[in-house]
Amino acid sequence: MPLNLFLILHGVDQAATRYALVIFLCDGLLKVNKQLKNDAMGRFFAIAKLLPMEIQMLLCQRASSRTLVDDISDKKGRLAFFAVGEFFRQLL
Repeated sequence: MPLNLFLILHGVDQAATRYALVIFLCDGLLKVNKQLKNDAMGRFFAIAKLLPMEIQMLLCQRASSRTLVDDISDKKGRLAFFAVGEFFRQLL
């Protein structure tokens, strides 16, 4: 099952999901493969990895077409981190 379908089925917020993926990438838990590096999403993650955490969150909000007033809540963030972690755990 693709990650986006898994997250939709679990009701995970799109901006929170992107933020969780950026954090996992920065912590070395995920890597961008060679095929994705030249893709728009690969460039997004490469840029996001260089930014401070506060700017990463804003970038994920804007990439999800959300207003800056619409903050990623603690509950949405925890759900996204759990769901993304669970998805990758099932791949092992």
